[in-house]
Parts: sequence; structure tokens; C-alpha cells
Amino acid sequence: GEKQREEEASKAAIAEMYNEVQAGIKADALFAAKLQQKEREEYTIKGKSKVLG
Repeated sequence: GEKQREEEASKAAIAEMYNEVQAGIKADALFAAKLQQKEREEYTIKGKSKVLG
């Protein structure tokens, strides 16, 4: 009936929201990892130039 259809619609909406949140978390984690890697590389370069200098 009508109530069941409403329940299914809300479940679908919740599932979609959950997927978007998961995607956002993954994107944030990826961005953070890339940022950390970039900082580490810059630090390594600075460290090497100190040793050479």
C-alpha cells in the first residue's frame, strides 16, 4: 500500500545520503593523504638541501 511505498522511498533516500557521506569521507581521506605526501616530499627536499649545503 501507500505506507509501504513511503517507507521504501525513505529507505532509498537514507541509502543515497549514506552513499554520499561515504563518498565524501573517501574523498577527504584521499585529499588528506595526498596533502601529507606532498608535505613529506617538501620536508625531505628541504632536509636534503640542508645536508648538501
